Amino acid sequence: MTERNSSHNVTTVTKKLSIQASLNGLSFSILNQENQTIEASKRMALPEGTKASTIGEELKAFFHLFDLGREPFAEVVIIHSSPQFSLVPKSLFDPTELAHYLKLNTRIQRSDEIDYDEMLHTDLVNVYVPFDGVNAYIKDLFPSVEVLHSGSILIQSLLQMPGWDDQPQAFVNVGDRSLELVVLKGKNLLLYNHFEYTTQEDFLYFLLFALEQLGLDKDQVEVKMLGDIAEGDPLYALCDRYLKKMSIFFPKNPYQLNQNTAEDYIDFAVLSSF
Repeated sequence: MTERNSSHNVTTVTKKLSIQASLNGLSFSILNQENQTIEASKRMALPEGTKASTIGEELKAFFHLFDLGREPFAEVVIIHSSPQFSLVPKSLFDPTELAHYLKLNTRIQRSDEIDYDEMLHTDLVNVYVPFDGVNAYIKDLFPSVEVLHSGSILIQSLLQMPGWDDQPQAFVNVGDRSLELVVLKGKNLLLYNHFEYTTQEDFLYFLLFALEQLGLDKDQVEVKMLGDIAEGDPLYALCDRYLKKMSIFFPKNPYQLNQNTAEDYIDFAVLSSF
């Protein structure tokens, strides 16, 4: 929404745009900060095998499809759900050594842009490779843009939620052909990882293997699913056969939805970025 203050002839922009880019798809939501309403939320799936180097061009087409470049926004956030990342203790972090941290976990190119998030509620820095061309395109359209990794938002949002006890809990953010796994013990992060999967059996393997590596009993640990999953889904049914304390996690949504906005289109990272 754009308001005009007639006494001073000043235009006030009250909308915030949050965009998420991943290898599996693109999504955005628009928040009207004046009335705390999600006015629009859309997503577009990308075909299997989409390359990271093409995400920038896909985003341009996505913006043209929904005509997002014409509207002014008070704030713009771009979220990269990139599998190329590394969590570094703040005590060991040196911003001049970003490539070194990533080389330990993933293959990078000399030309890759590297960014990092200094995360709240934890002593870690998330170093990652944004998708090629995305930041430059968005920054050409809007004067001020905040860039974040989806894992940073997920970790920070879960850690600041009240009510967690000292028992380990696993949170699985389910996407189309990807999953993000966060394991907490109270207010301490035990694990964050991002997996790309093809079959439901792959999904289950990654989840069970990660729990095993942490020494967690699959019959005792609470596993909370969120994202693109519901109790009636075949993926949920498969996991439920092996995980005795699994449930769907419904994060609190502090915003209103207008009649044209379907809540299942809103990704947790996008919602939490507002």
